[in-house]
Amino acid sequence: MARRIISIIILAVIAAALLVGCAKGEDPAPDPAEVTLTVMSYNIRTIALDADRNGPDHWYNRREALVAHIKAHDPDIIGMQEVLSGPNEIFQDKYLAKHLTDYDFVGETRETLEAFTERVPVFYKKDKFELIETKTFWISETPDVPSRSWDSSTNRICTYAILKHKESGKIIQFFNTHLDHKGSTARKKGAEMLSERVSASEYPAILTGDFNFDEKSSNYPIITEKLDDTKYIAETSLKYGTFHGYKDTDISEKSPIDFCFVKKDCFIVHRYEVLHEKYDGKFTSDHYAVKVQLTLK
Repeated sequence: MARRIISIIILAVIAAALLVGCAKGEDPAPDPAEVTLTVMSYNIRTIALDADRNGPDHWYNRREALVAHIKAHDPDIIGMQEVLSGPNEIFQDKYLAKHLTDYDFVGETRETLEAFTERVPVFYKKDKFELIETKTFWISETPDVPSRSWDSSTNRICTYAILKHKESGKIIQFFNTHLDHKGSTARKKGAEMLSERVSASEYPAILTGDFNFDEKSSNYPIITEKLDDTKYIAETSLKYGTFHGYKDTDISEKSPIDFCFVKKDCFIVHRYEVLHEKYDGKFTSDHYAVKVQLTLK
């Protein structure tokens, strides 16, 4: 009789445990919101290089198409290059700020002046993100002050924004840069500095920019040793060159010089594409934009 009572008790305990287990299986704790983002790298070509005021490729004659192009693709974050700064909307930074009304932007100028010099700004959707921190550093031996080093032809910078996704509370760090077009040592040192800083971020990190080198360059593996090129880890990849110089030539087999890299093991990359298209019949820049869709792991 005693053995029978003990057996009944044991069976009851097991049954209760199974019921609890099933209950937990049927009602799991909710996962944090999945964060899928669309990001873009866009060298918009500085107005300072646009000599022919009446030509179709002058900033004043392509800026409306460029803004419409961005709105059509609706990125959450954009890293831009060659954005000329100035006091009013004649200048590119103020024009973009006025017309891209869904976005805020951050980024210091590369010289000590606030006008007639370039930024590499980060634009982000202000309804989706809270800015936690931003900083611009110089690609030089003295990165905390406006400066140039090695054989750089001008000051070169990187701007980052640490952004909190409002819905999920998740945080990412977004870096954006433009390396020197002349100095080979400056590009190499810049690649080393950026790969080190981005890979060392305490957050999932993204690096966009015009690197002024292609995949065949010895600088490319300096980056990809520590970061992933989204072009090669995307589930769908629409590859194309990025610099066209306002020419209708086929650059489908050329390497890009504009990239979107990510910190390893932080993102699932769904789609990579070079937007090799005119918008409203116009080239919006002398570079094609790079657009990437990814999800935080």
